Amino acid sequence: MTEKILIKTPQLGESITEGTILSINKKLGDFIENGKVLFELETEKVTVEVVTTASGIIENIFVKVGQVVKVDSHLALIIASEKPANSIEIPKEKILTDVPLKVELQQMPSASPAAYKIATEKNIDLSTIKASGSKGHILKEDVLFADSGIVADEKDEVIEFSDIRKSAIKNSQNNQYSAIYSIAVEKINIDKMALLSENEYLGIFIKAIAICVEQYPTLNALVFDDKILFKKDINIAIENKGELKIIANVLNKSIKQIMEDNAPADSTIYVCYMPKALLVTPAILGNQALGISICRNEIYEQKNFVNICIRFDNRVVNNIMAIEFLEELKNVIENPHLMLMV
Repeated sequence: MTEKILIKTPQLGESITEGTILSINKKLGDFIENGKVLFELETEKVTVEVVTTASGIIENIFVKVGQVVKVDSHLALIIASEKPANSIEIPKEKILTDVPLKVELQQMPSASPAAYKIATEKNIDLSTIKASGSKGHILKEDVLFADSGIVADEKDEVIEFSDIRKSAIKNSQNNQYSAIYSIAVEKINIDKMALLSENEYLGIFIKAIAICVEQYPTLNALVFDDKILFKKDINIAIENKGELKIIANVLNKSIKQIMEDNAPADSTIYVCYMPKALLVTPAILGNQALGISICRNEIYEQKNFVNICIRFDNRVVNNIMAIEFLEELKNVIENPHLMLMV
């Protein structure tokens, strides 16, 4: 009687209960030797090789590339044999039955478990995702990047974190005493803007922020777990009295155009204006590296001063750069004629 060997998902490590099929190294009807790698599985922590426990002909494959499988799941069935391929025939009806699966195996892209899960939940076609992993492997961040609706233009730059940097970020995220975001505050004199209307006042601030961000392009970024997207155009979302508008390509607009604009563009910077507040912690929308709050001190009758508070992402912006940016912003606001030179 011909012995049949069932290949199952092995134990994947402590607390790991599932993995994703990264690759299938043989097809139906192929001969495989004992101890050879038939599948590669990826988990959240490691990549696992599934080897055969006997030589034989592959009669059935129950999974496909990209599929999430549990520990002890059935992966393949092997007809035990020491003979090479073609010595044992697989019934034609079984091979025909599996043709759609074989085609799907070739077309299904390789993806991490987290990427596959997110794509399934959000009904995203993995074949449309641009992969950043090795050998065209789709990572979780690739799916999130695509789902965010953010478009990376040809002039933009995408930089991947090194493995060392990724490890440092992960350790930081797991450390309750280590923050991903930091905050810095600066007090700015606005005597020279005292007679301006609110629209002019805000327009100058937005223009000044864009001018300073241009000098510190690292701030004009969207940050993901394994990569940074540096945008060339400076698009700023501004919230004023509860109303949110997005101003696209601020550097190329006049003060009047800035305050009239409400373009449907991605925002890399979020600015919150509070007419009567001492200090408000800025928010960061989505994956932005920088958030800014402009707070007037009118509650203390200090109408000639505002507090500028910024929140920045420590994964890409260090404290020195943040402080230098604030000092430059203070200089431009207190000397608005400098904007005429830009």
